[in-house]
Amino acid sequence: MSKLLILIIGVYLIVCPFYFFDSGIPQPAHYMVSIAFLAMFFSRGFSLILKEKVVHYLLLFLLLIIVINSVYYFKYYGDGNTFLLTSAYYVFNFLFFLLFLKTLKQGSSQNIDKIVLFLLISLGVQVILAILDINKITQYIVTGRSVIYFNNPNQLGYFALLTLTLFTVLPSRYRKNRLIVMGAIAGSVILAVVSSSRIVLLGLLVLALLSLHQLDIKLNFKYWILISVFGIVIALFLSKTEFIQKRISLVEVRNNRQDTTGVSEAQIRGYDRIWLHPKNLVFGAGEGKYDRFKSQQKGELHSGLGTILFSYGIIGITLFLLFFYKIIAGNIFYNFLLLTPILLYNLVHQGFRNPLFWGVLATVYVTSLQLDEFTKIKS
Repeated sequence: MSKLLILIIGVYLIVCPFYFFDSGIPQPAHYMVSIAFLAMFFSRGFSLILKEKVVHYLLLFLLLIIVINSVYYFKYYGDGNTFLLTSAYYVFNFLFFLLFLKTLKQGSSQNIDKIVLFLLISLGVQVILAILDINKITQYIVTGRSVIYFNNPNQLGYFALLTLTLFTVLPSRYRKNRLIVMGAIAGSVILAVVSSSRIVLLGLLVLALLSLHQLDIKLNFKYWILISVFGIVIALFLSKTEFIQKRISLVEVRNNRQDTTGVSEAQIRGYDRIWLHPKNLVFGAGEGKYDRFKSQQKGELHSGLGTILFSYGIIGITLFLLFFYKIIAGNIFYNFLLLTPILLYNLVHQGFRNPLFWGVLATVYVTSLQLDEFTKIKS
């Protein structure tokens, strides 16, 4: 059974970057991984996973989401709302979290190596498509931002961020190979550059430093000077190319857009609905029918953390933070640093619906738990 779960997870990692339908609608990869959910229910040891406290916190959070969205669904019944669809996504991601939790807790080091191999293949495929400049036709073509087969460039950048985070935290033999580590970092940076995602590039810098630290490279001062000079020369050469100059110009335009419109970045993201509708901080507004809010952003709030606070209130954000604390508690400083890039991304984008986000959280929890148990044995 474990081999089947590993295979499905691996194929999912390769297929998930290919979006064939509009965002907000299940993609082929979602249907495929549902097979793994069925296999997981009947696998040995699944009941033990359900006894984990971290699962209890997440389940309480999920139940609150279902209750609040159900109330608003019936309140705005027949008005084309998407409250139940949103709840369905959270249910899916809850199951995805359980899938990663079970596979990693009860898997061998060889199985983890297989997952990382699939992850590297997936990253490699996207890098090749990016270098060949293969993109499906979207409105982003005129902006010069690549999407490859995602629906928007932010999804591409987020994929690079999640992929490198998973690679950094999974204890595989590939993480000990300098060439593979450097290749994973370079591939992720390439995807971030072609997507022109500012927050992702910043996050990848943090992850790159963590990945290089894990290699425990010991070079004397002269070698570090040589590497630094070489890196600066390469960076200066690349910065003068037409490709990089277009990306720099694009970032500058995006940074200055609020200066020309008179609208702040917070308003563009939809944060203004938090102070325009403060009562929802208590009861929660649910996720759907966004035209009922006075906001510059007419769609969903472009923030994962902001969405939880506004959509599910103080109780919702408290339950999520308790769950998140349980995730990182095993090695709190390192884990928080590791997840900081993803958290920063989710301050300006809604990335909590991506299943890989929950897979990352499950991975961080399991690896920290195993490290904690190993420390106890050693002492």
